[in-house]
Amino acid sequence: MNLISFTTNVVCLIFCGFLAIIYFIKKNMGNMENKIYSYLIITDMLVLVFHLLYISFAYIYGDVFISRFVERVHNASQTMWYVLFFYYNIIIINENNDRFNNWMAKYKKKIVKYGRYFCIIAALITVILPMKAVIQPNGILQYWGISVDFIYGLGGVLIFLGTIDLIRNWKDVKKIKTIPFFFLLMEEAVILTVTLTDPTTCIYTLAVTSISYLMYHTIENPDINLIAQLQLAKTQAEKSNRAKTDFLSSMSHELRTPLNAILGLAQIIDTSDDLDEIHVDNKDIIISSMNLLDILNGILDISRIEANEMDVIESRYNFKEELDKVIKIINLHINDKSIEFRKNISEDLPTFFYGDSNKVKQIIMNLLTNAVKYTESGYVELAIDVEVERSNAKLTIIVTDTGRGIEEAQLNTIFTKFQRLDSDKNTTIGGTGLGLAITKSLVDMLDGKIEVESTYGKGSTFTVTLHQRVVD
Repeated sequence: MNLISFTTNVVCLIFCGFLAIIYFIKKNMGNMENKIYSYLIITDMLVLVFHLLYISFAYIYGDVFISRFVERVHNASQTMWYVLFFYYNIIIINENNDRFNNWMAKYKKKIVKYGRYFCIIAALITVILPMKAVIQPNGILQYWGISVDFIYGLGGVLIFLGTIDLIRNWKDVKKIKTIPFFFLLMEEAVILTVTLTDPTTCIYTLAVTSISYLMYHTIENPDINLIAQLQLAKTQAEKSNRAKTDFLSSMSHELRTPLNAILGLAQIIDTSDDLDEIHVDNKDIIISSMNLLDILNGILDISRIEANEMDVIESRYNFKEELDKVIKIINLHINDKSIEFRKNISEDLPTFFYGDSNKVKQIIMNLLTNAVKYTESGYVELAIDVEVERSNAKLTIIVTDTGRGIEEAQLNTIFTKFQRLDSDKNTTIGGTGLGLAITKSLVDMLDGKIEVESTYGKGSTFTVTLHQRVVD
């Protein structure tokens, strides 16, 4: 029995090693499914390696102290395998669930972060819980106790939850993955049952290896991946071309509107003697000129960004003065709209910073301009908070509006070039759809962070975090 267990583990380890080599030397799609499988196959190798060491120390050499340590590491690896297997199942089952995918896209970083914590904590619990050595009737040393019960209990619960999710989404699971996935769950159930009945059997190592092999063929069919990659590339190219076509077709309207306004008002001023009317018309000319300038600047900026010709140029600047300039321009943008412009500037805000003043000012300007554009009534608020530690300042810029808001489905695309919010509905709102894309690029250049929260029909909040150096 000892020799059979040892030989079985060696064969499984060699087989799994070849499987891992084949998998990692190939180019894989960088989706969540493949990433989890990468962790799974590595964890599988750890399970087999430490199980082989356990057999060597416990069965062949009879070293209880070392075998106990090795078995605890093996148990931790086994626990992590169960958790990763559960994550993989959930991803596979819900890959066609739009609501699930939107939720994943929105909270991906948090899901990965807390999923990793859960995996590590579960493994640590396995290590900490008590475990005792038991000599089986056939003379084989076997470790048992609360630690082992926790592993199989957790595995059973995760498999049960995965099965419920599979049944609930049965119609949405891809046919090519339905049958293999069903057998994966059933095989895990058999592993738990047989292992609890006869702990000395080596079915677990065989089952884990076979499951990894089956999973490989459900995700790693070269033809399927090639077709998927080509389809993805085609879809992205079509979207990009369509966006650029829409952009070019709208440019004639976007450029002609302010130009016609400027020309018409200039002609009126030229023939008018009414000073009040001239002042009003001149104000409208200024606004139209600013709109035209915004459009041209947006086109030039995005061209420079795509050509990698926009550099970060740092110097000493008066932040408060630059902020006042932005606020004066925004007040002109508001014009006759029934919008209240609110300011909430921290009193601790330093006067002088060292950084790229033009990019910082443009970020604030773009966010405020976008807020005013999509807000018909209510208010637009600019809030700036600062945290200073020695000569380093963490600037938090928050722009809030009570405008149209953003639909949840559009939150993932608002920073995409040429993407206008509700373009089919906002026919009266001008713009190129470049403002937020440029803002995101500028924030990235300054190693900052931008986030958005929005409720459709109620308004949006954009939060930018930047780091600047305080100078005298």
